[in-house]
Amino acid sequence: MTQRRLFLSMVSDEFRSCRQLLAKDLERGQVEVATQEKWGTLGSTTLEKLDHFLSKCDAVIHVVGDGIGYIPPPDPIDQLLAKHPDFLESLHERAGMTRELLGQCSYTQFQAYLAIYYHKKDPQKCRLHIYRPDPSARREPGFKPDNAQRESQLRHFDRIRALGRDRDVFLTDERLSSFVLADLNDILPPREPHLDVPPTKLRHTAERLVGRDVELKLLDEAWNDPSCNIAIVRGKGGEGKTSLVASWMAELAAKNWRGAERVFDWTFYSPGTKEQSTASADTFIQTALRDFGDREPLGGGPGERGARLAKLIADHRWLLVLDGLEPL
Repeated sequence: MTQRRLFLSMVSDEFRSCRQLLAKDLERGQVEVATQEKWGTLGSTTLEKLDHFLSKCDAVIHVVGDGIGYIPPPDPIDQLLAKHPDFLESLHERAGMTRELLGQCSYTQFQAYLAIYYHKKDPQKCRLHIYRPDPSARREPGFKPDNAQRESQLRHFDRIRALGRDRDVFLTDERLSSFVLADLNDILPPREPHLDVPPTKLRHTAERLVGRDVELKLLDEAWNDPSCNIAIVRGKGGEGKTSLVASWMAELAAKNWRGAERVFDWTFYSPGTKEQSTASADTFIQTALRDFGDREPLGGGPGERGARLAKLIADHRWLLVLDGLEPL
């Protein structure tokens, strides 16, 4: 497998914890994840080192928030332009960039422009993936952007929005991670699974889920909340409850199940039907007890078996998904 190089481009003061979560989700064998902090204190060589890494990079994950970060001094910019005589011309042609505007750009903004430059030279390299936070998305404590920075970022986004893959807006760190993992699926090597998860039994799922970020955010928050033990998804038939949960489970799998010790799902619908007036929980309880390690999955009456299953689940960080409870 070819070594993959990814660069996480976002302002530390605004998105440090978000970047840390993303790096953890992306790191695996044959993948190098880099950030600007890799090269230590900002200085005259930072731009040179960014240029060197991005020239060999596969993808740049670029978050356009409210802050711009630090602006490099003039000399490193002049050195970059001397090294790449066609750099400014290429950006002017594609993004209307001028030397004056370039001198107002931060290191984080330069990372996007370097990606655009190298991707034009080799379309197989340096893909630029652009993401923007919702106004409600969490920032680092103490982060306070000013209007000048916001305006700079708006102008920056207008210049690059057509030159990369704009995924639009993310609501939380988890939603951004889900976006990035999906967008890089074609170049990321598979992660070595730490769980043996049975094949899903969920039916009636959609090939692609659209417009459910708020609901997916709520499921993320429920799973990550130690005080939340049950999340209920309710809605009319055909509204996409099963598709929502199946998509969320697929995202969780891509994140190595976020600390789950076991994963098990079950549907009370018969294959090929949406209703079953004689549905029973007995088979589910027996199967779940067996998969969860109960020594006598058939032992005792239904109430006793159900109580044992409930205790097993309560004593561990297990993900149990029940679909189609209506027939019961």
